Amino acid sequence: KVDKSIHTIHVDDGLLVADQAGQERFFQMLKRAGFSFEITTLQDYLGMNIRKVEVDGEPGYFVSQEEYLNKILKKYGYDSGIKPAPSPMREGMKIFPTLEEPQDVTKFRSMLNSASFLRKTRFDILFVLKELAQVQNRPNSFAWNTMHRLFRYLATSRDLGILITNKGGANSNNEFLMAKCDASNNSCPVTHRSTGGALIYFSQCIFTAECKNQTLITDSSCYAEVYEVARTVKLLIAVAKILKELGLYKEGKLIPVYCDNQAALDISIKSNMSKRSRHFELYATFFKQYVGRFIEVVKVDTKENEADILTKALSPATFIAHRDKF
Repeated sequence: KVDKSIHTIHVDDGLLVADQAGQERFFQMLKRAGFSFEITTLQDYLGMNIRKVEVDGEPGYFVSQEEYLNKILKKYGYDSGIKPAPSPMREGMKIFPTLEEPQDVTKFRSMLNSASFLRKTRFDILFVLKELAQVQNRPNSFAWNTMHRLFRYLATSRDLGILITNKGGANSNNEFLMAKCDASNNSCPVTHRSTGGALIYFSQCIFTAECKNQTLITDSSCYAEVYEVARTVKLLIAVAKILKELGLYKEGKLIPVYCDNQAALDISIKSNMSKRSRHFELYATFFKQYVGRFIEVVKVDTKENEADILTKALSPATFIAHRDKF
């Protein structure tokens, strides 16, 4: 149980999480301050549709943006008569810059911005959004083909979202706070930077996800994976602080960080770096200082690492298998 009132305000929308006494105290404070407000049950908030569900006898919430998605699909003509796409990006697809004239930059940016608003609940499209954002100034035929496929995929997966259940909680502690990360070395055809992805889970539900190009050029998959583990640990530290402030986390068991690269795992337990890995010793040393007292690096098979969905364009079967684990 959390003996705190948690409230967020965004312009004229507010969200309050509290027991009955906490709610009354908050409403009295608003009245004394002269604010007028309307109290409604939690159904919609900042474009997200929230509904109560029951999973295995436990109450929970399903959060989606289906109403917003239907609006943008209708706006851009993808609401009906569209050939379905099993994944948002063709397997192995890379968007190369060309010398051809950019095609309808304004519409491309408009569609990209509209789809980007889905990032809050649709972690399955983070990678393709990153790829399209890199060419938004000069969208060519490759970019437009990918954009069309993305909207075709969204049109056939409107009901997807995030399932939030209380499978763990503060009593189960760190067993229900974990991370999975992955990296794709030399994935950008222009800058040759690697793509990194991380998923943070709390109570077996996704708390946050990250997909972005790494800030440096790595010369091996091990280097890229070590860098991504270090970046994931930074993200975990921030998440743990937030949850601790909310009373939902306390220090105890080690938090598992799952990685599918054996070399990165070996580096996490070795005291010294080899000659071939000394050039990225700084990043290895950063996360190794937390091994054994905050985190533990755990090997996971690539087939079981859903963070893979954030680093490359996968085959439809592999993509769906990872997506369904969210």
